[in-house]
Amino acid sequence: MSRHQRVGYMQQWNMHVQRELSQGLVLEVGYVASKGTHLSSFFNANDAPRGPGDPELRRPFKNVGGFSEDRSVATSSYQGATVKLEKRLSSNLTFITNYAYSKSLDLCSSFGCGSVQDSENYKADIGYSEFHSRHIFSMGYVTALPFGPGKRYLGNLRGVGGQIVGGWQINGIISARSGRPLNFQINKDNANTGQRSFNQRPDLTGEVYPSGFNTTPEKWFNTAAFALPAQYTYGNLGRNAVIGPGLQSWDFGIFKNFRLGEVSHIQFRAELFNAFNHTNFGNPGTTLGNPDFGIIGYTTTNSREIQFGLKYIF
Repeated sequence: MSRHQRVGYMQQWNMHVQRELSQGLVLEVGYVASKGTHLSSFFNANDAPRGPGDPELRRPFKNVGGFSEDRSVATSSYQGATVKLEKRLSSNLTFITNYAYSKSLDLCSSFGCGSVQDSENYKADIGYSEFHSRHIFSMGYVTALPFGPGKRYLGNLRGVGGQIVGGWQINGIISARSGRPLNFQINKDNANTGQRSFNQRPDLTGEVYPSGFNTTPEKWFNTAAFALPAQYTYGNLGRNAVIGPGLQSWDFGIFKNFRLGEVSHIQFRAELFNAFNHTNFGNPGTTLGNPDFGIIGYTTTNSREIQFGLKYIF
């Protein structure tokens, strides 16, 4: 722990305006922000100066090896615009839709995050937060179809026909967001400082996503845009400077209710998760010099899943 440690604190402020557009339909627009001061971040506290020679012989404290020091010098900032459209239950329909356009910056996104690249110039590591997503959208809805006994259409239908046509309900959840930041590294101590972990970054020498470039799991970005820095130097690429794959998910359900008298009924449920079987890729390898550099080897969501259920309600 640094002898100059201070107590960190957060400041938050927001403003929201609501407007009822029509009966049961409410629009809310807001601005949300926060600022963190004196937050914790780890630093390589016993690195040797950049340069040639055995770093163990050039460390400031020669009787110990590399170690980390927790200093309360990190900051964070978040600003976002939010829009919410909500329809309260009426005419057998209810939904809520949320959208956020935001920007989140920090030096360290969670306790225990890796040390900065250059402890003498830690502000150069301020970049997008690990959880930053420029666009986030979600929508949830439930509607009862207007068919069958007591409904707007075919309301006079009774018997078996009424049981077949009536009692249908549809619901779903739609989620989508833009990609999260990618933090690039090199797989060696290029600056020769004796750092305990690989947190040095490469040089950016070209466009990561040049015009006409086709992203594939085998090559998600232009790997030729990155190069090893000159020996005994740090790379010019900032922390979390590149954005990775986005995500979208469509979950859908259809229910059918069969009435069994006045107080009980049977409900049949069919639910589809990731209904359109959309592939949501994980982040590609971002360590220059490793075999998986630029390659995506996993997905963040499952393939389409379908489940059925039968429920007796009384």
